[in-house]
Amino acid sequence: MLDNILRNLEVINRVLERPADFPNLPVSNKTEYRCVEEFLSKDENFTYMTKRLSTIGGFNLRNTTMNMLKYLLTSQVAIKLNWSGKDKKPFKKTKMCCAIIDAVKLSYGASGPHTSDLSDKVIKESIQDWLKLAKSMYTYNVKKDT
Repeated sequence: MLDNILRNLEVINRVLERPADFPNLPVSNKTEYRCVEEFLSKDENFTYMTKRLSTIGGFNLRNTTMNMLKYLLTSQVAIKLNWSGKDKKPFKKTKMCCAIIDAVKLSYGASGPHTSDLSDKVIKESIQDWLKLAKSMYTYNVKKDT
């Protein structure tokens, strides 16, 4: 846990200057989703988002990945996505997905207690699992709000 805190402090200490056109997050509809993808198409914005996401913590790689997804997307948007796009919009080829993968790698670096888990496969499986849980999260949120 201390390693995670120190890692996050190290990233935070790097100066992150928020772009003026930074989108509102989490994304809650299709229009906002497209705006974020367009925002991330600029290299400097992609770099900023990657660094910003890397400051989001978690108690392990999987939890960190899921926390990043929660920061970016509401369950209402996530239910319309899946990994490969079968019957839904594909997430695996999006700029958001690339930013998450890069941010997890940046967050965990080349050394530390979770580096044995640090592979694209583990990160991608975490993303896939979170997207599969989207319907349950959405249903829970709807019930909670009523």
